[in-house]
Amino acid sequence: MDALVATMTGPRFALNDRIPLPSYDLTGAAFDTTRYWRGPSWINTSWLVLRGLERHGRSAEADVLRSAMLHAVAAQGFREYFDPHTGVGRGVGDFSWSAALTLDLLARAPETAAPGLAAPVH
Repeated sequence: MDALVATMTGPRFALNDRIPLPSYDLTGAAFDTTRYWRGPSWINTSWLVLRGLERHGRSAEADVLRSAMLHAVAAQGFREYFDPHTGVGRGVGDFSWSAALTLDLLARAPETAAPGLAAPVH
């Protein structure tokens, strides 16, 4: 877990609270923001990493990643994927996978909802 956190918070994946994790090493020779699994940020892969972080007690990193995912959706909608540098939404517009996972994020931690996304009423 320490190696994962060191990688995702370093320059190769640059975890931040605005854009989900990229799908490929930002410094890699084959990195390309427009090629599906060679760079763009996806809600679904970030969600999987988020669950691992939570399961292993890495709440600080999980909170940053959750914030990034919610911010991306609030800013660009339920996009298929996002530019890992600018956060601009790409691919399909109302992507159901992104929408479903956003609902999960909001249901599990509504206090972290990004501006523009309403937390569910319990």
